Amino acid sequence: MSEEKYILKPNSIPGEYYCGDLPGNLQYNKRLAALAVLEIPAGAPTLDDEWTHIPCIREYRAALLPHTKNPDEWRLIMAMKKTSLLHGTWIKGALLNTATGAVALMTTCNSAEAIQSNGNRAIASHEEGWFIGHYRMGAPLCFWRDLAGVCRQYV
Repeated sequence: MSEEKYILKPNSIPGEYYCGDLPGNLQYNKRLAALAVLEIPAGAPTLDDEWTHIPCIREYRAALLPHTKNPDEWRLIMAMKKTSLLHGTWIKGALLNTATGAVALMTTCNSAEAIQSNGNRAIASHEEGWFIGHYRMGAPLCFWRDLAGVCRQYV
């Protein structure tokens, strides 16, 4: 039996890529082992200078989890942040479910209006003033490259 592999595909946002799943689906069940061997497209444009790593602390975990999920079941394993004068602060993160080992990929923003501006639904998070975008997560290649490295530490 062959190991499942995720293939990154260009997202509708220029310079971002997504990892499987249909549009409009939150991603709660990514396999850690498949993320660890994620293939990064060669020669693809990146937005590396716009995103910075942030610490994996409780507040960011709360901002990345919809209010319907129990924060005690999730460990933030990686997060990156970008701030835009027009569109607020965005955080993209990967959370490991401590019971199942599944990885959730989430995008959160401190502006519900920024999320809703493209017709997407904004879901309240556990952190006041932060909202999860109800869509599959797209991210720049720097996120995916670094996430693969983080996941290799867990497998």
